[in-house]
Amino acid sequence: MRIQRLYIGDFGIFRNQALDELAPGLVVIGGPNRSGKTTFMQILRYLGYGFPQGANLPPPTHEYHVEAVVEAGNELWNIRVNGYGKPRVSGPQGQTGSIERLFGGLDVFTYHQLFTISLDELRLLPEGLDKSEKAKLQSVLLGAGLAHAARLPKLRDELEAEAEKIGGKLGNPSVKMFKPYYNQLALGIKQRDNALAEMDGYRARVERLADIEARIEELKEKQYAAAQRAVAVDILLRNFEDYSRWVELGAVLSDPKVQRLLSSYPDGLLEKARILQENYETAAGEYEAKLSAFSQRARGKDAEAWMRTLLDRAEWIERASRNLSGIAARISAYEKRREAHKAEEQGLEIDVRTADSTWRGGFERLERIVVQVDEDELRQTADDYQRLKEADGIIQRLRQLDAADFGKQFRGYAFGAALVVLLGTLIGLVLPAAGIGLAVAGVVGLGILYMYRTMAGNVLEGQRRSMMDKLQEIAASLEPPLKAVDGDGFQKFELRRQQAETRLGLYRDILGLTAAADGQRCLARLAEFKQLWQRYKALERQREALDEELQAILPGLDEMSQLAGELGDWNGAVEPTAASFNCLATAIEKAYEDLQAAREAQAAENKLAEVTDRIAALVQECPYLEQDAESSRDPSLQLAALIRAGEERVKYQKYAEERAAIAQRIQHSLGRREDEALKTALAEAAAARDDDGKMPEGDGLEVLGYLYREYRTPKELEECLRQADEDSQRIDLEIKQLEEERAELKRTIAALDTDQTLAEAQRAIDEARAQLEPLARKFAVQRVAAFFLDTLYREFLAEARGSLLSRASEIFRELTQGDYEQILPMDDLTEAGFQVTAQGGREFLPHALSRGTSEQLFLAVRLGRILEIEPPLPVIFDDSLVNFDRRHAYQAVRALERLARRHQVFVLTCHPELIEMVADVQEEQPVQYWQLDRGVFSLVDGESLVRFLAARATA
Repeated sequence: MRIQRLYIGDFGIFRNQALDELAPGLVVIGGPNRSGKTTFMQILRYLGYGFPQGANLPPPTHEYHVEAVVEAGNELWNIRVNGYGKPRVSGPQGQTGSIERLFGGLDVFTYHQLFTISLDELRLLPEGLDKSEKAKLQSVLLGAGLAHAARLPKLRDELEAEAEKIGGKLGNPSVKMFKPYYNQLALGIKQRDNALAEMDGYRARVERLADIEARIEELKEKQYAAAQRAVAVDILLRNFEDYSRWVELGAVLSDPKVQRLLSSYPDGLLEKARILQENYETAAGEYEAKLSAFSQRARGKDAEAWMRTLLDRAEWIERASRNLSGIAARISAYEKRREAHKAEEQGLEIDVRTADSTWRGGFERLERIVVQVDEDELRQTADDYQRLKEADGIIQRLRQLDAADFGKQFRGYAFGAALVVLLGTLIGLVLPAAGIGLAVAGVVGLGILYMYRTMAGNVLEGQRRSMMDKLQEIAASLEPPLKAVDGDGFQKFELRRQQAETRLGLYRDILGLTAAADGQRCLARLAEFKQLWQRYKALERQREALDEELQAILPGLDEMSQLAGELGDWNGAVEPTAASFNCLATAIEKAYEDLQAAREAQAAENKLAEVTDRIAALVQECPYLEQDAESSRDPSLQLAALIRAGEERVKYQKYAEERAAIAQRIQHSLGRREDEALKTALAEAAAARDDDGKMPEGDGLEVLGYLYREYRTPKELEECLRQADEDSQRIDLEIKQLEEERAELKRTIAALDTDQTLAEAQRAIDEARAQLEPLARKFAVQRVAAFFLDTLYREFLAEARGSLLSRASEIFRELTQGDYEQILPMDDLTEAGFQVTAQGGREFLPHALSRGTSEQLFLAVRLGRILEIEPPLPVIFDDSLVNFDRRHAYQAVRALERLARRHQVFVLTCHPELIEMVADVQEEQPVQYWQLDRGVFSLVDGESLVRFLAARATA
């Protein structure tokens, strides 16, 4: 049975988690501590049985809910577990299924202890297991048949105790429960004998009765002898074919060559030879394939010389291959920066010509401009020129003020007003009213004129003072400043303005500006040229960096070019361009691929040589092996000879086992009755041959061989058996006749016995015998049964003890790499634990082993039992290998990988090292990896899971 899909709706830390398309083989689930691994194991542990209450399970959020789709017998079944209810099984068409059939009727205790393995299950007494359950656990680990055998000693002791209650240890009739009836019988016999002694004629009849009894006993002895003879002949007849085969096999096995093969051919050599044969064929095929693939890659070259060349230069080729991507990136970056530098240079030239359409010459002129033109001096000149122009305007306005004569104008206005007053006075003489008005108008006009004159003078004086202050401020701001602000100062202002204009003209010529450009335009042009100059200097630095970068790239290119040329795949010069380098890289990559192919061929050759050495060593283990000269040089022929010898040894071992089985079968057919019959027949045969001193004293086979000398064919035996039956029938007829006469005599004697005492005595005897007989029968049955059970138990241990745990022993031997050879049960099968046999034959109990070895022991026992159980069920390991050292952990992982070929195996771990081991031993069967983090599953690859666990371990 395999789980294809698992849905965990609600269980502990898990909520709505689905694991789809689970691998049928090995499934590795990695997660840090407290991520939910143990909870996941509990889900699988109780999936087929339901979640028990009080089992210390993690609680659900609402109610347990788990679903699974499982494959069993090419059919898909759905399992649903809700709450604490029993699992419900349904088919794809909705039909109801049986959970017991899916799990093979396995009970929850057995599934828990065998198929869900944590560190607890690898101890002598797992945690949480009651001591009263030790015997149950031991029965599970031994298997059902061994558990029944383990009960035999207890049953034997119980039967012997019951028998002892009845008749003591020896069955003495005068003790225990026998005693009252024995005493009653003895008393009755005594009373009867006394009564009979007194009867007339009684003795004669009694004597006759005694003679008859004696004759009957004699005949019974003869009948017994005839029966014994018939039994012996029947035994000889029944075992005739087996004994003949036993003798035939003995003749074959007695051959010295066979004896030497059986005794000298090492155990396990055949399996090793077969494995080596498979490995040799694989290694030889792989070597031929790798060599052929390399020869094809050589393309006409001498493959051997080409391989030597590649391997000699392997370090250079690998380094060149590793550096390809780096150099390619550097060349690509160099080309991009070179193109960017060229584009920037072109852009700079365009910007320079845009700034100055009359530009001629190179970018060096920018540096001359920046050096010749001092920005501060230009700014000062521009500022001075601007201020001096402003001063020139003020001086012009001052000169205009000086040109306007307000006194002369006032005098003209005053003379006119005086004439109007005079004229008014004269007219007033004639026309007083008109004259007075005209005179008043003249006076008023004169007053108004005076007032205007006064106000205008004040305004003009203020303007003049303001302009003079401004000129003084400008004069002070000049460099160097002007001190006097007067008519001579006005000339100095003009002189200074002409000087500033001259300097500004020089700057315009340097900067390539027209005469109309003012100082701010000169400053703007200078700033623009400075930015262009800075870009030019940056381009110079970039050019130097590009040269340095090229110098750093060229040695690697030259080295690669030289290497490619030496290898014969390159004959040109390499340029620091992507196109040129790609051609060189193609040659290097081809050489690297050829190197890998050469290494693969060399590794295949080394592997083949290693297998060949192992074959030679294996042949040394069987030095007597006959080989011709050709076989001694050919490993495959050596292996074939070893395998033929091993197969012959297996055949002869089977002959020996068959012979031993025949002997055992014959011995088992000889019970006590048969032994007695054979001894009687042996004595008769020896007496007939008159060789009593040569009678065999060995086992039943020797006795049979002695007796078979009398009977050469089955027909002779059949005839003898018929004669014995006839003798027995004749004797039986005579006995019946005598018994009838005896009965008549007894009736006559009884008729003569009329004495009351005799009747009471006989009644007492009969009653005592009636009571004593069932007790005696019960005693005999229980003692015989106890004897049979003891014999059966001892024979079972003697014959089967070494093979009880053979599969577990093989697994344990592999886990310990041969340090321990065999696992044996304890002498008392009900006792918990096992004994182990180490190399050299020493036996150890579990408490004498290290913790890791003890856990390997219990792991091997469980794996052996798992492989015996049908159907194959999922197996869960929860960090069970943490106490194994690395060597034994690898062996355990290999055992799990082999187990996964038959079972679905879940490995839960928080150790990245274990996942790396799984990846190392992974063969053809793929391994599925799941990442578990805080109750969330993710399907990943092995490398990602290792990195995840390593990161969480160091966090």
